[in-house]
Amino acid sequence: MITVRMLLEILRHEACVLQAYQNPGDVLTWGVGVTSYSGHRVERYRRNPQSIQKCIDIFVWLIVARYLPQVQRAVKRPLSESELTAILSFHWNTGAVGLASWIDLINAGNVNGARAAIMLWDKPASLIGRRKAERDLFFSGVWSASNSLATIIPDVHKNLTPDWSSSKKVHITPYLEAAMAKAAVDFPEAFSIPSAPAAENWWRRTLRWFAGLWK
Repeated sequence: MITVRMLLEILRHEACVLQAYQNPGDVLTWGVGVTSYSGHRVERYRRNPQSIQKCIDIFVWLIVARYLPQVQRAVKRPLSESELTAILSFHWNTGAVGLASWIDLINAGNVNGARAAIMLWDKPASLIGRRKAERDLFFSGVWSASNSLATIIPDVHKNLTPDWSSSKKVHITPYLEAAMAKAAVDFPEAFSIPSAPAAENWWRRTLRWFAGLWK
């Protein structure tokens, strides 16, 4: 169900800040836009930078453990990969999948109404581009992530705002695959990816190799 492509699409709208910072709404945030409202306490990362892998591990775990089930409860019909990605991106950003009228309209089969209603979530203005991308992904199947590069910001200023001068682009797919393999131990039903089975196949190949030593 959750694929690397889906996670890359969400990351396309987010930077990954390795230590806690104050977002524009003055909420302490860390990693891939994670706040303590998610259930993961981010205060521990104030002046305490973490690895890229730790940030991605928590991002993926929260997606499958918290956000995906909430989307599944809110939406009353099957979703395609692009539709599910768009709603997950919206919910990751707003936390409002259970409140948004455009979701109610989707459940009611009112596609045109839903297409217009998603754009009501356009505040602050910096979110308009994201809402358009989520709208186009859900209703037209247009993906916006064209590569596996993610923005990583290691440093924050003394006032806890991200230090964009320290940012760098990193190929994030290996980190995602590692995080997905870990999360698949507890949530195997959440994934339709080669990475989780690949870990199992690698283990089986290793066991066969050892068994071959005794033949």
